[in-house]
Parts: sequence; structure tokens; C-alpha cells
Amino acid sequence: MLLLGATPEEAGEVVPDLEKLMVSGHSRGGKVAYALALGLLSESQDQHKYIGLFALDPVDGAIGPMNPPIVTRDDVDLAFPVFILGTEYGSQCAIPCAPPCCSHNAYAKVTHAEWMYYAIALEYGHMDILDDSMYWSSLMCKSGKEKEPLRKVSGALLVTFFESILTHSPTPLAHAISEASIGLAHPTSTHSHVTNLNTRLG
Repeated sequence: MLLLGATPEEAGEVVPDLEKLMVSGHSRGGKVAYALALGLLSESQDQHKYIGLFALDPVDGAIGPMNPPIVTRDDVDLAFPVFILGTEYGSQCAIPCAPPCCSHNAYAKVTHAEWMYYAIALEYGHMDILDDSMYWSSLMCKSGKEKEPLRKVSGALLVTFFESILTHSPTPLAHAISEASIGLAHPTSTHSHVTNLNTRLG
């Protein structure tokens, strides 16, 4: 197991707790995260092995849902907290990277979770989360001006979401949302809803 910043001796002492697994992904990786959580990729998968899911601008398909479809299901019931972070520009292109039929909004509509927080990063595109070495990404989808703030905020939200679950406290996530250096729209939730996370983790 790779433990960032750890010496080989320290890393050798790490024993993962498989009862506290969380899953996350961007774009089609978000779709895979959902499929894993729902147990759609293997008969042996069990959604209850996970304790949280973070979907970063998830996409279910290019022109329609791909197998296994997620956004057309009526049984997206997850027994743990879910955070969905979408982008404003993801569907704004001649051939959108995140078409409306399969984007974050479609995921939010079908998700029934123990607790869900849904936010949209304003003035950013689907590919802006990628490293600058992926120079072609801005040619594929509408892009924001400064990409680094999105990367920092999305990383902070992911880490503090999981931290809030593990520590049974909404404080880390609430602080990250309030201190976000980018515009966030909240179609179905407000900052006050973050405090509800505390009562859902006991």
C-alpha cells in the first residue's frame, strides 16, 4: 500500500480497515464508482462494504447511458453518504463531454442516499479537473479560465467529505464548502444541510 509521505517502515505498519472503504471517480470513473456501490460489476459486490461515495462530474455515457446504466435506474438506493460535484460547462459544447441526459444532474435526480450533497462548480468545464499535461482537454469541452482553483477545491471537498464520515463530524466538510475559492451552486441543498451528516453517521 502506498502511503504518501511515509517512510518504508511507517508504510509497512499500515493495516487497511476494509470495513471503512469509500469510492470516488471522475467522469466515467464516477459511473464506475456508482456501479461498484450498487454491486453491478460483480455478483460478489456488496454495496454495504462502502461507507461513502464522491462523484466528480459523473457521466453515464456520450449520447445515452452505457452498460450498466445508472441514470435510468429506479433503484439507486445507497446506504451511505453521497457527494456529487458537477460542472457548469460540462454540457456546453457541440458534442458535450457531459451531455444533460447522462450528467451530474441526472445522477442527482435518481440517487436516493442516506445523505446527499449536490453542488455545481460554476464557470468550469468537465475536463478542467485534468492535469495541464492533458493539453487537448480544453479543445474537447468548454473550459474555465483558471483550472487550479477547481482542482484544489474538488480535492478539498473529497478529502473533507471522507474525513467527516470517518470522524463523525460535519465540521471538516462544512468548512471546506464555506471556504471554497470557486463559485458553487447548490440546486437541492444548502450549507445548513451539511450539519445533518452528523446525525447520519452514528
